[in-house]
Amino acid sequence: MTIMKTRKTFRRTRIAIAIAVALSPIAMNVYADDVEVIPDSGDNFRVRNAGDTDDAMRVNEGGEIFAPNLDTGSSGNFLCRDTGTGEIADCAATQGPTGPTGATGATGATGATGAVGATGATGPVGATGATGATGPQGIQGIQGVTGPQGPQGSQGPTGVTGATGAPGATGSPGATGSPGATGSPGVTGATGPTGATGAAAGIIGGDSGSTDMLESMLDTWVGMFRSRVASGPASVRQAMPTEGNVRNFHVRIEYLAPGPGVTGSYDFTLNNSVDGDSAVTCTITVPGTTCSDTSNAACFEATEDIAVFVEPFDDPSGAQMMWTAEFTPEAC
Repeated sequence: MTIMKTRKTFRRTRIAIAIAVALSPIAMNVYADDVEVIPDSGDNFRVRNAGDTDDAMRVNEGGEIFAPNLDTGSSGNFLCRDTGTGEIADCAATQGPTGPTGATGATGATGATGAVGATGATGPVGATGATGATGPQGIQGIQGVTGPQGPQGSQGPTGVTGATGAPGATGSPGATGSPGATGSPGVTGATGPTGATGAAAGIIGGDSGSTDMLESMLDTWVGMFRSRVASGPASVRQAMPTEGNVRNFHVRIEYLAPGPGVTGSYDFTLNNSVDGDSAVTCTITVPGTTCSDTSNAACFEATEDIAVFVEPFDDPSGAQMMWTAEFTPEAC
C-alpha cells in the first residue's frame, strides 16, 4: 500500500470519501493538508483499535464501508451520516421524532336546495251519487214531570169486618226453674239374707324326711305331704284337687353335723308342672335357717302338680328342710 501526502489535493473517489469519514473521529490535526490513501489492487483499507485486536472500520477496494463495532444492536438497519458531526450511526438513532398529526380541515358548505316542481292539473268532478235511504225513527223523548197531587176526597163508609186470622205459632219453652228442696229420707228397707260363706284357706306343706337331705352341690326337689328328697320332680309331685292360689310360703332347714359352713345358700321356689317356676320364692344364706315369701302367689288349676325346687349355690352344708304354705280355693 502506498501512502502519499499532498498539499490541498483530494481525489473524489468512493475510497477517498470513506477514508475521510474513517479518519474523522481520530485525534489528528488535519487542517490544510489532506491524507490520501491509495491501496494496491486487491488490498483493503482498515483502521484498527489501540490494542490491534479488532477493526474499528474497513473500506474494501470496491468502496464498501464496514464498521463492525458501530452499534451491535442495529443489525439489519440502514446507516446515516450526521452532516454536522460526521458521525455514522443507525438511521433510527439520527432521525427526529414523528411530528403531531395535523388538525382536521373545516367541513364544506351545504349546497343550495333545488326548486319546487310545478303543480299538476286538477282532475274532472265526479257524477253525483244516488240519494240514500231514509234513516230509522229516533228514540222516544223522556217522560215529562208528574203534576201536583190533587186534594183528598171525603171518607167512605166503614167496610165489613174481616174473618178471624189463624192462631199464631206456639212460643218456645221458658227457662227451667231452680230445683226444689230435697225431701226427707225414706224408711230403711229390710235387711237382705246373709250370703253363703266363702271357702276357707288351708295349710299345705312337706319335708325332706329324717333320712334324706338337701344336696350341697346338686339341684333337688321336695314334694307336698311326703317326706322325701329327689333329684327330679316326677317322683315327688302331687296334684292339686281344685283351682286356687298358694301364698304365704315359709321354709326352715336344719344343718347336719358338724354344722353349717361359712358360705353358700339355698333358693326355694314353688314349681307348677304346667307353668314351671312361679314367683313364690325365698333364699336362705348360710348360716341362716329360715326364709319366707308373703308377697307373691302361685296359681294352680285343678290336677296341676305342685313341688318345691331347691337350688344350692357356693357349696352350702348339707341340711334337712320343711316347708308350709296357705292354699285358698278360688278362681285365679
